[in-house]
Amino acid sequence: MKRPKRCYTSHMRSHRPFHWYWFLLIPFFGTLIPIVTETIVNFSYYWPGFIIALFFFWIPLIIVFIVGAKSVAEKESFYKLQKSSTEEIQKHQLEAADAKCAQVGDEGERLVADIIEQTIVGKHYLYNDVIVRGNDGKTSQIDHILVSAKGVFVIETKNFSGKIYGNEDDYEWRRTLGDGRPATKFYNPCMQNKQHVQRLSDYLKMDDKIYSAVVFAHGDISDIAVKSVLTLSDLKDLLSESSPDMISEMDLDRISGMILQMKVHPVQSEEEHRVEAKTTKQNISNGICPRCGGKLVLRTSKNGWKFYGCENYPHCHFTKRL
Repeated sequence: MKRPKRCYTSHMRSHRPFHWYWFLLIPFFGTLIPIVTETIVNFSYYWPGFIIALFFFWIPLIIVFIVGAKSVAEKESFYKLQKSSTEEIQKHQLEAADAKCAQVGDEGERLVADIIEQTIVGKHYLYNDVIVRGNDGKTSQIDHILVSAKGVFVIETKNFSGKIYGNEDDYEWRRTLGDGRPATKFYNPCMQNKQHVQRLSDYLKMDDKIYSAVVFAHGDISDIAVKSVLTLSDLKDLLSESSPDMISEMDLDRISGMILQMKVHPVQSEEEHRVEAKTTKQNISNGICPRCGGKLVLRTSKNGWKFYGCENYPHCHFTKRL
């Protein structure tokens, strides 16, 4: 799920009361200066008028000025407190949303892990939440790595509900809930898992026998025509198929030992991985290639669709569709 965006309403951004009471200084000084001057020059003649103006005009004007200033100060204090309270509420809402997202994701991963353990036969190893670093220096957090005689399966679990739309080459997929709300977009899980496979392949130094599987624990993927995108039922059927062994028992133990080494001595903590992932997204949004640090430039493919590609092509093949 996407992290909720912080947003403030217009009155939170810049709502300041108009300082109307400052205009009271105009008539105050406009009348005070000439009257005081005349009073000093001809005191005996003007002092009764001075006293009347003092009690019936200037003193009430000063009182109104003080009351207005106090009122504005109280309103500004209220708006600051309101904004602070709203930010605190939104902070708690974001933390609650993050916790809910993590809980929902964990539920889907547990379902996938249970199906694997219940279905797979023969010697196998299952590792969950493995962080691996590839030759590009970047890390991937893999939901499940299944090591069996049939091969090494890199499994990405999605726990989205609703109708899922997308093609293998689309940069983003869409999800609709059918309740009138607009569709939400998310990064193509096939491309995401392709990076996972590549980085695991770099670490294990294996060019084949590593397979990608994207499993939607919920949601309707009937319109997805990608062989590696599966439902829980499809995953069960895949693991139940009889097929020749691709990996010997000796290689099975060797591969398992290498992955276990990553679990015992992780190359990166989960928090560090989240920070790196956030930085990568920020770099892409700022037009910086997340792989080599080059500049992303607008290009046009042979088919006519536009995309952002790294300026260091062909040495770097990173692309991002519009």
